[in-house]
Amino acid sequence: MSEIPDALAGFVPWLEGNGFLRTSDRFEPEAFGNRLITLERPPITVEIVSDRGVWLLGVGGQALTEGTFGAEIWRACLEGTPVPEESPDFAQQIDFIKESLSQIAAALAPDRVGDTETCLVARQREQTEAYMNYLRAGGAERRD
Repeated sequence: MSEIPDALAGFVPWLEGNGFLRTSDRFEPEAFGNRLITLERPPITVEIVSDRGVWLLGVGGQALTEGTFGAEIWRACLEGTPVPEESPDFAQQIDFIKESLSQIAAALAPDRVGDTETCLVARQREQTEAYMNYLRAGGAERRD
């Protein structure tokens, strides 16, 4: 499905109205309808991805080597809090990103980007490990 969900539909024009340039908008109907929309306003990059019908929102920067990270990962690093067990819905993610653009830009400044990336990668790893532990404990149905 190439249509952006309602929760995300107003976000792209909002970003463009706030100085972000749409640098990519790829739709691949032959690849399960995957879509990638990339918007940039240095030093920030926002990616909106549809992967087999699942929509994801990521924020990164040109100075980061590890790609983009979810809003909950950014929130944990900017606020010094643990990553929540469940991801916030798109509306909450969008609100956080809108409210935090200046903090994200500051965290991507040359004198801070190393520490920022270290935190983002560590929090992402913690989130992945928590999810894997959940699966190992039988938290999701197993498919054979």
